[in-house]
Amino acid sequence: MPGLPSTMPGLASSTHGMPSNTQPGMPRTVPGTVPPSPPQTTLAAVPISLRGRERYCSGGAWVGPAPEWPKPPADATVASVDTSGVLPKHLPIVNHVRRKFTALLAQAVGAKKRELETLDNRLGGMLLFLNHGEGETHLSAPVADALLHLCNAVASGDNANVNAYLLHVSTHYWEEVAYWFPALKRLTRL
Repeated sequence: MPGLPSTMPGLASSTHGMPSNTQPGMPRTVPGTVPPSPPQTTLAAVPISLRGRERYCSGGAWVGPAPEWPKPPADATVASVDTSGVLPKHLPIVNHVRRKFTALLAQAVGAKKRELETLDNRLGGMLLFLNHGEGETHLSAPVADALLHLCNAVASGDNANVNAYLLHVSTHYWEEVAYWFPALKRLTRL
């Protein structure tokens, strides 16, 4: 077509002077037809754990809180929970928690005894989750190791390290420890 520079992108000479879609990388379309769709790829659905985080849809609207972490059975108490699956290096945690809890329970009366009884199931759940394994019903290795260091610090009377380990566990692993952590913290304070 006269008057149109030949270097304009997307405009090629045609019989009607209409631009044709001839840019590199663009599919050529014919008027009146449906452009080809890109090849469909199926992605395997990967399970994503949203525990402890609030869920939002793609538009940013709040959908609601994620489901809670599993809770231990109601009969999981410090004295009765099965800890046969606990790794040998983590057995001092079980021994320390049981020893301290039973000593405090033996001398507690009234409101203090009721407070300890409310901590019993949560601490028992922690000991149950300490059993070796994978998944949400078991503690991860970093949490178990931090608990071991915490128990060693409590046993040696090192309050600065007790506070440091409590802070470390609560800030780095809160999603995993949220159920039983307040009970453990209270036990270390008594």
